[in-house]
Amino acid sequence: NDAMAFCEWLNEREQKSGRLPPGYKIRLPTEAEWEYACRAGKQTKFWWGDTKEGGDGRLNWHGKADGFQFVSPVDHYGARGRNKFGLADMLGNVQEWCLDDLDAAGAHEQLYTGNPGDGVLRGGAFYFSPASIRCAFRAVAASSHSFGQVGFRVAIGMEQAGTKPTPTTAQTTPATVAQPPSAPPTTPPVVTPTPPRTAALTLPRSTSAAAQTGQPLTTSIGMELLYIPPGEFLLGSTPEERAWAVANGCSPTYAAYEGEQPRKAAIKQGFWLGKTEVTVGQWKLFAASTSYVTDAEKTGVSNTTQGSGKPWALVKGADWKDPKFGFKLKDSHAVSCVSWRDAVAFCEWLNGQEQKPGRLPPGYKVRLPTEAEWEYACRAGKQTKFWWGDTEQGGENR
Repeated sequence: NDAMAFCEWLNEREQKSGRLPPGYKIRLPTEAEWEYACRAGKQTKFWWGDTKEGGDGRLNWHGKADGFQFVSPVDHYGARGRNKFGLADMLGNVQEWCLDDLDAAGAHEQLYTGNPGDGVLRGGAFYFSPASIRCAFRAVAASSHSFGQVGFRVAIGMEQAGTKPTPTTAQTTPATVAQPPSAPPTTPPVVTPTPPRTAALTLPRSTSAAAQTGQPLTTSIGMELLYIPPGEFLLGSTPEERAWAVANGCSPTYAAYEGEQPRKAAIKQGFWLGKTEVTVGQWKLFAASTSYVTDAEKTGVSNTTQGSGKPWALVKGADWKDPKFGFKLKDSHAVSCVSWRDAVAFCEWLNGQEQKPGRLPPGYKVRLPTEAEWEYACRAGKQTKFWWGDTEQGGENR
């Protein structure tokens, strides 16, 4: 019922904006659509073949990374973790609601509504054994129930005569969804394909419109970028600030890099900047999709910490997977032990991901910020030592 309400809400948003192809609507996939998409041309037990071993590197059968008994959640494995249609996590992770009612005798080619209240779950879940993580595996649950291993994905499909019965939950506004066509429309709509593992990048209708509203952008890997409007500021620091910095532990050499006096600078063109630094999870997607090897991995060393109170040094085996910080990295941590060349390679990859389906505003590309853009964005209108003011005490909890 919750999933149906979500589909109805999203469908209304997209229809109002005219973004849906004529005759299509957002809904749950039917069982037949789900299994067809999962198989992606295969008739084997799993979407990659008939052996559990074929899932190695596509699924984490033993849950070593996260402590679950069997399959670990989320698309850890880049392109290798997606089927021939480019779909991630069709098997494992969470079970997925389908539009049909359950028919215990088997799935139907067309939408089945003959058993109101009993919904169909497909794909198996993170703690299931391989026997229950197959393309054909079906499970049943009451449509009003929720479970820790159950989620859903949405489809955009044809709207035909016949509807799914109204959910019984009083709090839910049902989605009215029809069965899929038995044959394709004679004139298929033109739909721009999107690459795997994405919700499409939310773009303004024009760059100027985004500049007026400050609308953020979200990339295909879930990275949020915030709009930074044009403006002027003073680049660099005063002699007084540099003297304070040196007195408080900053290297005189580095302080000198800031210049003799602040210089007036203008950011003439607005741009988008990552809301956070690039994360370990985002870097994982890049590395898995491209088989990229960082400079630190090539040399076998990176300059990093040796522990509290010890000088930093070149440490053998330190790289982005394990910077030798003494704790396990989370996907939400900032990626580190990456060189400037590594960072540029990431930007070029993400730029290609976003440009191919036309997600970037005209004339824009994904790149590193310039120094001026970085300092302007960091200051955010301030000319103080820190972005919050002139005292380090103001940084507590920031």
